[in-house]
Amino acid sequence: AEELHKKGIRVVSIDRTITPRVEKFSERTIQADLETYDFSVAPLEIDKIFALDIIEHLGSPEDMLGRIKERYGCKAPDLIVTTGNIAFFLIRWMLFIGQFNYGKRGILDLDHARLFTFSSLKRLLKDSGYTIVETKGLPAPFPLALGDTRVARMLLNINSLLIAISKSLFAYQIGIVAKPKPTLDSLLQHAIDAGEKKCLKINSNPDGSRE
Repeated sequence: AEELHKKGIRVVSIDRTITPRVEKFSERTIQADLETYDFSVAPLEIDKIFALDIIEHLGSPEDMLGRIKERYGCKAPDLIVTTGNIAFFLIRWMLFIGQFNYGKRGILDLDHARLFTFSSLKRLLKDSGYTIVETKGLPAPFPLALGDTRVARMLLNINSLLIAISKSLFAYQIGIVAKPKPTLDSLLQHAIDAGEKKCLKINSNPDGSRE
């Protein structure tokens, strides 16, 4: 929220826990569990939906994607999804030597309910009624782990070069931009909303008041 706010973007933040800092940099906050949140009451006029490192924590991401699609299918905003890449070469190496250990952070975080590769995440989005617009591989957060040092920046550059060779093997995280396809219900609701706005305009006095 803070980084988007710095760019002059109006932010609506939805999370199970709303901290004072999030509230400070958000135009509106909604405290809710994304496993069950009813997106039909969420603001409709939005341009982008950010689901950053969220989808892997959900027991049923298909359900959340379906509720987003029902609400925003007619508007088709960009949905930006990021999650860890379980096919990252270090994870593959661990599997090769018989190790698969969950931890407090990273791709194998203890709180992760689902694990994804590029192909499985794209399949999830397509099966949930989304069109894939762009796919990116994101490097490991070396500056976060090692500090903003020359070594960390060098490793970041090397990782980025390797991602250009093979996203599925060398990307630490998956980044996908997708758009929801409209449902029949969302198209009907969009037509109703447009009709109501037209009626309000027709029935308004020149000074802007309604008759």
